[in-house]
Amino acid sequence: MSVNERNRRDVYLKLEELMGDDLANKLMDLIPLQPHTELATRSDIVAMAMQLRGEMAELRSELRGEMAELRSELRGEMAELRGEMAELRGEMAELRGEMAELRGEISLVRGDLGYEIGRLYRWGMALIVANGVAVIAALAT
Repeated sequence: MSVNERNRRDVYLKLEELMGDDLANKLMDLIPLQPHTELATRSDIVAMAMQLRGEMAELRSELRGEMAELRSELRGEMAELRGEMAELRGEMAELRGEMAELRGEISLVRGDLGYEIGRLYRWGMALIVANGVAVIAALAT
């Protein structure tokens, strides 16, 4: 049988009549407002706590699994990046070698060009002198 507000009021009035206002108020404070079927018992609370602990353990286990999976993926990606870095280092070394080779070739071309310019300069000077001598000889005759 559930207790409604009218029943509570009737009980209070009878208690007030028998024990006085102060004791009636104290006793009514001890009587729950909800029906007894809705009140949580100690075993209800223990069962709920155990259920929550189980759910928390399950979530903890899932979280650990996901974290391990993430760690594994991260390790794989880091290993892949290390491989790519090693490959890039190899390519950089190859480029450095090619650049040194080009510098050597440019140096050779500069040397050859300097030699050719010097030769052309000497030939040019010889031609100017020869033309000068020919002009002087022609004017002298």
